Amino acid sequence: MKSMRDVLIAFFRLLNIATAICSGLCLTALGMAIADGPAFADSTGWKDQVMRLYGVAFAIGIILLETEWPWVLVYVPIMNNWCFRAIFQVFLALLTVKFTVSVGETDFEKSIAVYRSLAGSSLGTCAGVYFVAGLICSAYSRKTSSSPLLSPSLRSVEEGISK
Repeated sequence: MKSMRDVLIAFFRLLNIATAICSGLCLTALGMAIADGPAFADSTGWKDQVMRLYGVAFAIGIILLETEWPWVLVYVPIMNNWCFRAIFQVFLALLTVKFTVSVGETDFEKSIAVYRSLAGSSLGTCAGVYFVAGLICSAYSRKTSSSPLLSPSLRSVEEGISK
């Protein structure tokens, strides 16, 4: 059983690294779109630029969350739940796909399109894995905590953690 736990820990550590890399790709795509987009003084495109800046902030947030440093997780405890992490990652993936549109044919604008598709689809895939794992973990946790075979001391420890 210990080797199975080690395999799962290694898998989820790799998922953390992959998600951080995908968020870095989103950060790059959104940064390139900010550089290529209209100026903030332009009255038509400033909303898109603001949304790209939000996307950059969210990408940095996901990268920090995936490092799982305790000082980061203390300030956003809801992100300890994998389902909420998945929702946050899907939001960033959709922001990346929606707001990194390039209309030109230069090499820079073609590279924005490549980063856009690669970053959005890969982060969406990571989010899907997180969501499914979160559902499985929640179902297993619920089944275990309602089991009559669970010792009262272990049940009290689990209740203390969930508070």
